[in-house]
Amino acid sequence: MLKVAFDIDDTITANPEFFRFLSHSIKKAGGNVYIISSRTDMREVYDATVKELKELDIVFDDIILIPEMRIAQEICPVKELNSYQKYIWQKIKYCEELGVKLYFDDEEAVVELFQKLAPKIQVFKVVKKLWPRYKHTQ
Repeated sequence: MLKVAFDIDDTITANPEFFRFLSHSIKKAGGNVYIISSRTDMREVYDATVKELKELDIVFDDIILIPEMRIAQEICPVKELNSYQKYIWQKIKYCEELGVKLYFDDEEAVVELFQKLAPKIQVFKVVKKLWPRYKHTQ
């Protein structure tokens, strides 16, 4: 079973039509879709995030808002990482726990950390769409 995870800000929101199609396709094929974000780990943020994803018609199995930086400093086993890297390392932790095989994020630091510490998880860097779209002219 395919397990995929998406970041939200500047990932799903960079191209909601693509992630709508992808999330529905994965679910239709029997896979799991997880949302793993560094949005604040508070109930009202969680509720607002669920509402936003429903409005975007993104289907998912679970949302994980990673805990604050203080907690990451305590639980991250990779001591040579700086504070911010320990914080975003939590995305790797949850992907590994959930058995995620594909992860989408916009942030270069996250992509690099996945490549370094979780090479078995295929990570895709999302780039914002350029507007307006340029048409090829002959």
